[in-house]
Amino acid sequence: MSRIVFALATSLIIAGVAMGQTVNSHVTVECADPAICASLEKALNEAPALPHPLTLTLVVEKRTDHSFQAYLSWEGVQNGRGESMSLSVMDTTMQNSMIDRFISDLVRHSGLPE
Repeated sequence: MSRIVFALATSLIIAGVAMGQTVNSHVTVECADPAICASLEKALNEAPALPHPLTLTLVVEKRTDHSFQAYLSWEGVQNGRGESMSLSVMDTTMQNSMIDRFISDLVRHSGLPE
């Protein structure tokens, strides 16, 4: 199980960050997988702004060439955890565009604090 941690404020502006890089005074990214980081950053930029600073963790429970399972957890004014979601493909290997859509759905359906 791997963890990808984002410290978020009320808005998020990201432009290609490396592991442990501070994006601005409110956002720090610690990420081992640049493709998954980019997918999560894009999904968060497209989501409604979060009302309070928040530490968001993407917990990858399973990742293979044909499946991906993860959930989001958060700490801040409210602590919580979203439902675990999974994506499986049978006729091809997992593509970045599939992970992008999966991560976007994960952000939308995790019940992040409003």
